[in-house]
Amino acid sequence: MIACQRATTYLRPFMAILASGVVFAVAGCALSPLATRTAAFSTAANATISQTTNAYQLVNQAYAEAQMAILVYTYDRTGFEATTIKPFLPDEDLEVRNTVLNGLQQYATLLAEVSGNQPIADMEAQATAAGSSLVKLQQANFKSFKISDTEQNLAVTAVAAIGGALIEHQRARALPAILEKMNKPVQDICAILQSDIGTVGKPGLASALHRDYDDQIAAQQKFIQDNSKTMSADQRRTEI
Repeated sequence: MIACQRATTYLRPFMAILASGVVFAVAGCALSPLATRTAAFSTAANATISQTTNAYQLVNQAYAEAQMAILVYTYDRTGFEATTIKPFLPDEDLEVRNTVLNGLQQYATLLAEVSGNQPIADMEAQATAAGSSLVKLQQANFKSFKISDTEQNLAVTAVAAIGGALIEHQRARALPAILEKMNKPVQDICAILQSDIGTVGKPGLASALHRDYDDQIAAQQKFIQDNSKTMSADQRRTEI
């Protein structure tokens, strides 16, 4: 129970983090001085993306612990079969989300470097690699996202645009045009990630995780009902 509560807690803040960090920072990029704004965007985006990436991992870890707990509660009826433990986000689904987040992170870092008019040779390889990963993503890669077919198409278009910008990594003189061109793709990707995570009006990963949490509560309740007669008062209190 505790493990699943932790997982729900980790997932719940994603939408607010993305909205306040990445989206707000993009809007600030159009203001002067440009170098200061792009540096602020890079800092905010990198912090947001790192937190989100870590949260995905923590959700998977907590979900695995919850699945193990369910096996314990249902052992008398179903036995112990470790292969029934499945990750909340399979590796291939997690990889797509991390690829998108890494692309945003590289874009933010590249903007800060380019706007400062400093040599960017050290990050060229990373930017190109991130861009290449993004442009390879197709609609099928977004099937695991909790989004519509239309949003899947939008995601492919947005990541391709950002990936192309990373591969080209133009210099500071082209930055205003880059910002104008990339604003919509970045906004679209943030919206896709928010939709995948879920909102009040549109359930996503958070809702799916909550339903699994309810299933675990039901398993725990049945365990208590089946064994309450043999439990001491303290044991029953602990299980409840």
